[in-house]
Amino acid sequence: METGSFDWHEAGLTVGQVAERSGVAPSALRFYERQGLITADRTAGNQRRYHGDVLCRVAMIRACQCVGLSIPEIRTALAALPEGPEDWPRGLEPPIPAAPAQTARPHR
Repeated sequence: METGSFDWHEAGLTVGQVAERSGVAPSALRFYERQGLITADRTAGNQRRYHGDVLCRVAMIRACQCVGLSIPEIRTALAALPEGPEDWPRGLEPPIPAAPAQTARPHR
C-alpha cells in the first residue's frame, strides 16, 4: 500500500490487523470501543472495520495509561486530538508560548 494514497478515513482494518500493528490484544480493542475511546464501522456480517487513524488513537491511549490517566481522562484527552493527518497542523499549535530565539548563555 502506498503511503501517499492511504485514506485514513476509509474503514478497512480488521481487529486482528489493528491488534498486530499496535501490539494491543483484540480484547483490549473491544474494551476501548465499549468505553468510547475508539470507533469501528461494521460490515454486513457485523465484523469490525477500523479506520487507519485508530492506530494513532491506540498509541495515545497506551501512553495515557502509562502515565496513570483514568478512562474518563483518556476520553477527554482523545477528544482534543485532530481527526486525521490533514488536521494534524491544528493539533500542533504550541500550548505555551515559544521560547525566544536567543536565550542568554549560562556563565561558567
